[in-house]
Amino acid sequence: MDSSRRFITEPELYELFPDARIGILYLHGLKQREGAEKPAANLRENVSERLSARSIPYNRTENHAAWSAVFSALGIGDKQTLASHLALLKRFQSSSQLPQIHPLVDAYNHISALRELPVGGHDVSGITEVTVGKTTGEETFRTMNSDTEETVETGEWAYLDRTGKRVLTRNLVWRQSEYSKISGTPEAVMLPLDDFTGSFSDSELAGIAEELVSVLAGIYDFTWDFGVVSRYNNVKTLNPGNSSNSIKTSILLLTRPETDTTPESIDRFFDHKIDQVYPSADALRKALASGRRLSFYIGADATGPRLHLGHLIPVLKLRQLQQMGHRLIFLIGDFTARIGDPTDKTAARVMLSQDDVERNAERFRNQIARYIDFDDDQNPAELVFNSDWNKALTMLM
Repeated sequence: MDSSRRFITEPELYELFPDARIGILYLHGLKQREGAEKPAANLRENVSERLSARSIPYNRTENHAAWSAVFSALGIGDKQTLASHLALLKRFQSSSQLPQIHPLVDAYNHISALRELPVGGHDVSGITEVTVGKTTGEETFRTMNSDTEETVETGEWAYLDRTGKRVLTRNLVWRQSEYSKISGTPEAVMLPLDDFTGSFSDSELAGIAEELVSVLAGIYDFTWDFGVVSRYNNVKTLNPGNSSNSIKTSILLLTRPETDTTPESIDRFFDHKIDQVYPSADALRKALASGRRLSFYIGADATGPRLHLGHLIPVLKLRQLQQMGHRLIFLIGDFTARIGDPTDKTAARVMLSQDDVERNAERFRNQIARYIDFDDDQNPAELVFNSDWNKALTMLM
C-alpha cells in the first residue's frame, strides 16, 4: 500500500462549526526505540506535575463551556458527554493520574490533557482515506474491546472509513471504535488534533503537533507529515517525508534530572543571601532533602525595559536550585503589564501597547538568561507568560 494518506472534511461541517480546524499528524513506519520505557515514564510524571499545579476544575473552564456548546450543536447536550481531553482531565482530577494504555496512546493523551485539546489516534495501516462527515446508515461501529457490531443511524457526525463503511469515532471526539484502535506497533497512524471550537490558530495547532513529535521521537523512530484542514482547505494529502531522527526530543517533558540532596548543597543554599523562609526554613530543608523534584518560580510584569537590582538575589537563589536539579519557571506578566505600572500613586496607570510589552519581555528574557539556563541539556528553565491563561478575559479589549 502507498504510504500516503488522505484526510477529508465534508463542507457541511463548516455550516455547523465555521471556525473548525483539524490538525492531522501522520506517522509511518514506527519502531519503538530501545529504552523507551524511561522517557515514557518521565513524560507521565512531568505532565502530572503540571496538571497538579492547575487550580481551576476542568468543568469550570471556558474550554469546558466551549465543548459543551459543540455537543449541543451536535444534538447531544447531555452533561455526561465529554470531549476526550475533558474526560482525561476529569479522571486526573479524581485520581491524580492519567490512564496507562499503550506508549503511543499515553503520549498523545498526556499532550491532549496538557494542551486542553482533543487528540485522537487511529491505526490506518489498512485505511487510505479518513473522512469527517455524516453517517449514511450503512456504516457499522464496534465499541472498543468488543466483538459486537452495531449500525449507526443516518446523520451522525463521525470519523469515517467510507471505503470500508465503518465508523472510527462517533460524535467527532466522543467514542472511538475497535476498528482503528492502536495496539502493538502499527505501521501507519493518524493523530487528529480536533478544534471544533475555533480556539486554536493553524500555527498553534502546528506548535502542538511539533511538541507531540518531539515527545514521540524519544519513544519511537518514524517518518511523519502534518497538515491542517479547515473550511478554506478541506482536503489534505499526507506524505511522511520527515524523519523523527531530525527532531530534537523534548527535554522538558521526557527528562527528570536527579536532585542534589547532599547536606553540603542544601547548607550552601541557606548560608548566603536568605533572611526569611515562609512558612519555615525547616520545612524547605525537609523538602529539599526528600529527593522530590520541586518547582520554583519568579515573576515580573514587563512594564519597563529591564529587570532591576531587586530581582538579582532571588534569581541567584533560583540558579542554585536549578543546579540542584529542581524545576525553574520564569513567569513574565505580559498580560498584566498592559494595565501599566501602578507604582506612581498620583497618576493614572499608563496603558502599554502589545508591542511595548513584547519588547520588554524579550529584554527580560535576555537579562535573566545570564543567570538561569533556558537551554540546559538536562534541566532547562521554563519561560511562561500569564497571557496564556488570562488572554480569554475581555477587560482590556
